[in-house]
Amino acid sequence: MKRILLALGLLFSVTAKADNTSDLMGLGMPGALAGKIGGWLGDNDLAFTASSYEIIANTSNGSDTKNICISGGGDCGDQGRGGYFQAFGTDAVGADAGDIYLVCGTGGQVNLFGDMIFGEAQFSFTANTSDGADTKEILINGGGGNGPSRGAYIQLFGNEGTSSGAVYIQSGDIAGADVIIPVTDDLVVESPGGTDALVIDTATSAITFAGTSSAGWSWQFAANQACNTTCTSACIGGIDTGVAFGNSAFVGCSTSSADTCLCAGVS
Repeated sequence: MKRILLALGLLFSVTAKADNTSDLMGLGMPGALAGKIGGWLGDNDLAFTASSYEIIANTSNGSDTKNICISGGGDCGDQGRGGYFQAFGTDAVGADAGDIYLVCGTGGQVNLFGDMIFGEAQFSFTANTSDGADTKEILINGGGGNGPSRGAYIQLFGNEGTSSGAVYIQSGDIAGADVIIPVTDDLVVESPGGTDALVIDTATSAITFAGTSSAGWSWQFAANQACNTTCTSACIGGIDTGVAFGNSAFVGCSTSSADTCLCAGVS
């Protein structure tokens, strides 16, 4: 009998909160049926036995203007009353059309268990700010709190944030906490215009620099030539790109196997 009453009730417009019989009647359910369902529910759980169960609004395609809200408190859409889930139809009025809200109550948190899998070809994870007012930041931490004392973390600042547009990547403050970037081909640092400023060929360990350092030094390139010759200004040192990167790759100014030279000035 309970299953029959529930099935009948789902034919009507139970698409918003229903605290009591009056709410059920206000949603278009006949008073007698609303009273039976409202009285039967009481403090009981809702258990659905169907393999696929839907909770939907009673709207038609092109007129999906309603929303459904489920709250852990006595009111929906109010964080002060508890966490809630709210789904808007694609024809809802305002900026919320088609949106889904998963909101924790004041002082609460959203706990997720299992993997997060995104189906879009390009997925965005952003703050809810507008252009010119991107003052927020996003932190992703491997530990149970923010900061290196809890683990490695990535911190992303909006352009108008406290560290304007900065990116922080930091390992945890514990022995052995390395930052490792596996790269199949080249590790490239570019300017916003797309010019390569630093290129590390991970296959050969060759390093290529472009431009002039803040100290006025510059990198100059000539295969198998001593840096004393390559640099028209004073030589600082050189790199032999033909050997694996390490102590043996750095060579003196007079070594003829140098391919990259650090010069004390523009040469």
